[in-house]
Amino acid sequence: MIKSESFNEFIDFCKQRVKLDQTELGVDCEFLPNPKICSKPLFCLIGMEPSVKNGGLTKTREEIQQGYQNFLTSAEDFILHFCAYNFLCNQTFNYYITDLSKGAMTTDDARRTASQRYPNWLELLRDELRLLGNPITIVIGNSLNVKLEKLGYTADYHIPHYSWSGSRWIKKIYENLNPCPFWNKFDHIESEIHSFSDMLMKHAEYTEEMRINRLNGKFEHYDYLRPWRIRLFAVYKSMFQEIYQSHFA
Repeated sequence: MIKSESFNEFIDFCKQRVKLDQTELGVDCEFLPNPKICSKPLFCLIGMEPSVKNGGLTKTREEIQQGYQNFLTSAEDFILHFCAYNFLCNQTFNYYITDLSKGAMTTDDARRTASQRYPNWLELLRDELRLLGNPITIVIGNSLNVKLEKLGYTADYHIPHYSWSGSRWIKKIYENLNPCPFWNKFDHIESEIHSFSDMLMKHAEYTEEMRINRLNGKFEHYDYLRPWRIRLFAVYKSMFQEIYQSHFA
């Protein structure tokens, strides 16, 4: 049983596990740190693993050396953070976000080795949650939730994944919202998400150059808030509000 004495020691264990994934499974992967949003959060969001497009690990390694972190890259990342901050945590950074498996790898390798990696990483996830003060857990994605339950771990909640592959589930949940919000009611949040994302990256100690680099092109008007992404916003807003109310009503 792993029981780290500090978060720095925990990170060392994670780096060792990434190396074992490389040698035991033949996976080309690299440890990708998470943003230090909150050391003792009320909520912890849990994803699968940092994945990159096939052939993109070289760029990821370069960005890690420059100080870039996990969960601060895509438009969907920022929508998730925006909703967690505003609707789950009442405009506080009282949440944390992590992945079960913490080695960045290609999507093909992620799919191919998930069943072998996840059992090895679960013990580290339990240790991580202990260090965080055993927060309320929210798994991102039904597939991961099912896999974790089969391994004997049950999270407090789960939400749909924000990747394009989960868009049909987002659409289905969106259409069942009562009353169902229409996408054109949400175009005003573009500037709000932009401002929040800059604040979030400052909180994660990104330099101004890094923040500009990440936000460049992310907030083109209707390119950024495409209809399915706005459905994502509406669904996360609704689900996080329900979770918040269940604890603080």
